[in-house]
Amino acid sequence: MLLKTKTALVPGLLIMVIFCMNAFRALPQTDTIIYLTTDTIHVYYFHFTHRCQTCLSLEEEARTILKQVYTEYLSSGLITFRVYNIEKKSSRSAAEQAGVNTQALIILQKNKRFDLTRDGFLYILTNPDKFDKKFREVIDNLLYE
Repeated sequence: MLLKTKTALVPGLLIMVIFCMNAFRALPQTDTIIYLTTDTIHVYYFHFTHRCQTCLSLEEEARTILKQVYTEYLSSGLITFRVYNIEKKSSRSAAEQAGVNTQALIILQKNKRFDLTRDGFLYILTNPDKFDKKFREVIDNLLYE
């Protein structure tokens, strides 16, 4: 009888552990585009508390490009750069508004949304010039349309 009880508990406990581990990822997955009212370009980087080298490098590279190439736009507020830890309650609203529930590099302007997460994670360590080109292309297109 005890063996049957233990056998029945294992799947239930496993499901509970998986649910608890993913509870912070329970943000709705959506392709909702935020309709912003200004021409400001918002660059958002979302990450978890525990970060790998790829994640750290992607944030650093995005920040460096913005500071070196788009200095005047950052100073004037035409471009903003915000970094959020999506495991913190204070960041969940921003993550929901950007339509993300995991690590992400998102660029928003009015009704336009660009997700550079895939390109960033794919190229940042192996071919950073390719990522830089894509990142700058998106920003330039938004600035000079």
